[in-house]
Amino acid sequence: MSHVRDDACAARYQSCTNVVARLTLAGHLYLHGERDFHESQAAGIRLLDPGMTELGRLEVSDGRSGETALVLGSFRRRSNGDWDFVLGGKGYTGGLEELVQDYGIDVE
Repeated sequence: MSHVRDDACAARYQSCTNVVARLTLAGHLYLHGERDFHESQAAGIRLLDPGMTELGRLEVSDGRSGETALVLGSFRRRSNGDWDFVLGGKGYTGGLEELVQDYGIDVE
């Protein structure tokens, strides 16, 4: 059984100026082209509230052959200023380069 490590990040919306409308979380695997999300065990994202209650989950280990980059989800600002989290799931076989190009970022 492989080692499973939990990583976490916290979103502090007060730090975002009003021009920020979306924060997107993405994952990327790079191991000399030998792995993809299909081969990863226990890959996924969980959204927890401050009390550690699970609000959403996306498992990404199953059925993602060839995908090495993945949009995990996005925090989106609503018109009233509140934030929502939308689970992702779109994978990219072209890796991180393809993912960022999909968001309008030029890669040289």
